[in-house]
Amino acid sequence: MASALEQFVNSVRQLSAQGL
Repeated sequence: MASALEQFVNSVRQLSAQGL
């Protein structure tokens, strides 16, 4: 089970990949 923190980190990494 992915924790809420893990999901948040994944979202941040996606944004970082977009140059944000």
